[in-house]
Amino acid sequence: MRVNTNMSSIAALLVATSSRAVTAFSSRSVGPARALTARHMSTGPMPYDEDKMPIYALGMNIGMQISQQTDFKNLLEDAEMEILLAGFTDVVKGENTANPMEVLQKYGPAVNNLLR
Repeated sequence: MRVNTNMSSIAALLVATSSRAVTAFSSRSVGPARALTARHMSTGPMPYDEDKMPIYALGMNIGMQISQQTDFKNLLEDAEMEILLAGFTDVVKGENTANPMEVLQKYGPAVNNLLR
């Protein structure tokens, strides 16, 4: 696998700058989601080939950090989770024509109400 240098830098930055990122890779229990994932993976094959697992692990790390802030599993329906992931993907890939700051300014109060 050829890993993009920027991807490696982002992963290193996430791990180095976030105390939560460090705990995501430690042996300490992070919560029920981590325990379920560990049990599933320990009894069966990994969800991706070995060369893709670091990318999957990065996604899990980001997901764990976000999940520690809000209980999205119980907050959002499946269709709403897909919309959330579409917003994340658009920003990360830079593919959306909307300015993220303008969207946040307009819908920020509704986001705050949703998270309460």
